[in-house]
Amino acid sequence: MWTNLFSLGIVCLIMYIGEFISIRSSGLIPQMLIVKLLFLIGFWTILPHDILDKSGIMILSKIIFSIILIDVGTSLDLKEIFKNRQVIRLSSISLLSIILTALIIGGICYNMRVSLSTIPTLTGAGIGAMLMNAAALKANQPYYGAVAMTVFVSHTFISFPFASYFLKKEAKAKLVTLRASKDITLTQPKARAKQMTFTPYRTPTFYLATFFILAAAVEFIALKTHLNSAILQVLTGILARKIGLLQKNSLFKTSSSGLLMIALFASFMQSFSEISFATLLKLLAIAIPLNLSAIGVILVITKRLANQQFSWAMSAAIAMNSFLGFPFNFSLTREAIQAATAIAEEQEALSEQLLPHMILASTFSVSLMTPFIASICIKLLY
Repeated sequence: MWTNLFSLGIVCLIMYIGEFISIRSSGLIPQMLIVKLLFLIGFWTILPHDILDKSGIMILSKIIFSIILIDVGTSLDLKEIFKNRQVIRLSSISLLSIILTALIIGGICYNMRVSLSTIPTLTGAGIGAMLMNAAALKANQPYYGAVAMTVFVSHTFISFPFASYFLKKEAKAKLVTLRASKDITLTQPKARAKQMTFTPYRTPTFYLATFFILAAAVEFIALKTHLNSAILQVLTGILARKIGLLQKNSLFKTSSSGLLMIALFASFMQSFSEISFATLLKLLAIAIPLNLSAIGVILVITKRLANQQFSWAMSAAIAMNSFLGFPFNFSLTREAIQAATAIAEEQEALSEQLLPHMILASTFSVSLMTPFIASICIKLLY
């Protein structure tokens, strides 16, 4: 019954149900929250635990992850990044507040080993959870790996609605300003003219070939230099756009972005396949208080740090990238934009104003700082 095609069809159906509910609720209920619930219930009932492997999603997701990050790099402007020190400041304060909250709350209510096992997950979402889980299994301490993974599972249920709310609030506010100024010019005339010469040859196949070749080159460099591959992928996207090889958001010109996005987001559901209901209930008693405490501290701090550059909504969304990570921050931002307007020009204008800040915050918090934080916690634990 569970053939490759049937498994892929069911995965796509689950993804669509989440999307349908999100659209029906005008974005009030995030798509990924519904998808997570459906997969959890499915794994506990009728879904085979290897459905994502059978569907081919897991293989495709490994390929597409680096391509997504390269495409994200094409939307970043280094000049704007260097100017935007406030994003790094907010992210740094968020990381510090999360670490202190986990140490204090975890130390008082549980023990220091539990606190240390949760910190990388709270500061680095899925990457932190995977690092801690792998270290725990290697040290023959699976309990602390389960704690880390449960924190990851639970804080996506808790943090997604908060982040989604603030992103939607900011998107609506930005849209009002855009419409009032009528400023939705997206491409400079000179840049557009430069690309016109190559337009007939820039087919979907051209973009796919370019992405895969660049991704392979980054993979080779990362293996040889041991540099962080996520950062290299983003930098490659920035460079590719700078020299005119790729355009902004070129992935959507491949005519395959829909399937690629499904593969990427569905693959993150694999971690739910081995979590039993009884185990989840026991570990949630640890995870939920820690998550709520950390989010509460961030909201209080960002309320005080809001200024003319970033509203409280945008400050909170930026600070919460530690809980989200890529690609969830990308998905929630796009979802918020689509909930605000159905006009393509306005969506792209909002993407330019919101997405770079979210990606930069995630790159700094999750890709850059989390491996460093996890290495310290692992040394102290094991």
